[in-house]
Amino acid sequence: FPVTIATVGDRHLEQIRQRFENPGATWALPTGLYAIDRTLGGLEKQDQIILAGRPGSGKSALADTIALNVADKFGKRVVIFTLEMSSKQRLMCLACMVSGFSYDEVRRNRRKTETGYRPFNDDEQVDFYQAYFKVQALPIHICEISVDTQDVVALVSDLKLREPVDLVVFDYLGLAKDSDEKKRYEQVGAISRGLKSAAKTLNVPMLSLAQTIS
Repeated sequence: FPVTIATVGDRHLEQIRQRFENPGATWALPTGLYAIDRTLGGLEKQDQIILAGRPGSGKSALADTIALNVADKFGKRVVIFTLEMSSKQRLMCLACMVSGFSYDEVRRNRRKTETGYRPFNDDEQVDFYQAYFKVQALPIHICEISVDTQDVVALVSDLKLREPVDLVVFDYLGLAKDSDEKKRYEQVGAISRGLKSAAKTLNVPMLSLAQTIS
């Protein structure tokens, strides 16, 4: 129900005071990417940040980089809703990112060279396994089922009962379920609003990917 602005102010005054008294502190969740953190000031709780781009422009790779940084560098827990890729594919993409090998190279079991392709040597295989096991040990949860925004709230809320959740990645808006009969652009708008509401309900930043045509 509505509250007075005085009540809102009382709730947040201490947080404002702490920020003024500690100007060098980081209050939002850092992405580990300097340019993004400098521009956005990190990822604030209850915010929905939409990462949009054309197909093949690297949206998922950027989201994976942020997820890895948040989990590995800062020890925070991440939930990834991966509606386009399977959980195994997502794990492989994360491991490839850590190892420095391309997904295509690992899938083909061939290293690209100036003259063509060759099999992975023993040292390269060890490097990939180390990256794979490192990713496995990170505080990242992956959900590959098609969900709607109510499912997101339910699944993450259930997880939060057992352990903290610091970031939710949703990849991507165009594949989320929507039960209402609408045109697709109206559905995506409704899903986006639902995820914003989910971010507020869950009190976590929501990084949502969206596909553009032009």
